[in-house]
Amino acid sequence: MCKNSIYERARRGDGLADLEIIDFHAHIGPWNNFYCPDSSIKAMIHAMDCIGIKKVCISANAALSSDFHAGNLITLDAMEQYPD
Repeated sequence: MCKNSIYERARRGDGLADLEIIDFHAHIGPWNNFYCPDSSIKAMIHAMDCIGIKKVCISANAALSSDFHAGNLITLDAMEQYPD
């Protein structure tokens, strides 16, 4: 394994603050098929800050099957609140 891989750096406790980590698969908003205690964008930003994720690509759970219009509004609201 590469000595400078993210995995190896994390194992050594070297820190990853110099990396721009982007999560390319995330969902916000309620979903009836699984438990999610807080599915708000504010909770997601807090979790991202705690684990060092700089950016996230999101889609709202509602947009996946039940109400794409409402889901897109949830996504738009999240983008307006946190444009970066």
